[in-house]
Amino acid sequence: MTGLREQKKSRVRTAIYEAAISLFETDGYDAVSVERIAARAGIAKGTFFNHFASKADILSAWHEASSLAEGEDAAGAMTDNLRDALLRPALAAVRFAQTYPALWAATIRETPSTPSLRRLEAQSDERLRQRYEEAFREAIASRMIKAQGDPQTLAALAVTLLTGCVREWIVLESRPLSLNAHLTRTLDNYLHVLGYTPYDGRG
Repeated sequence: MTGLREQKKSRVRTAIYEAAISLFETDGYDAVSVERIAARAGIAKGTFFNHFASKADILSAWHEASSLAEGEDAAGAMTDNLRDALLRPALAAVRFAQTYPALWAATIRETPSTPSLRRLEAQSDERLRQRYEEAFREAIASRMIKAQGDPQTLAALAVTLLTGCVREWIVLESRPLSLNAHLTRTLDNYLHVLGYTPYDGRG
């Protein structure tokens, strides 16, 4: 009996989630109320709050699912090219931002006031920082960068620059550059300051 109850609970949660995401994508996050989500999912408004604390927590569920997919999309062997190692996961995030611009923009706006989103953002940034730290450690060992600094600090700065670049671009009304170009230019400027020289396999 417990198993049946859990299956029913899971089905209802999925119905709420799918109804909400569909409405967010067609009408925009701000225009969609909990009442409309409940009506689309075929449940009472009170049932909604048995599964999600707020409308923003649906964005948390979406963010978590997107982060997992994004991580798989960006996965791959480390490269001898530091620029590629840093750019690959950042561009994976860009692809999600470009595919779901309204949802990403809503997520960014709601993050400061939504604990579940803040937690997910911190976890996502930490995973990226760890990947970047490994890339910087290899670059320093290979003498690809001239700047003195520990890999952890260099990685943290790169995460701040690149994730901030993506989030800034999403909320801008005027966008003189594409997100890919904006992100790439930001990274290239950072690497230039570090005195980055790609490893050519000699010496």
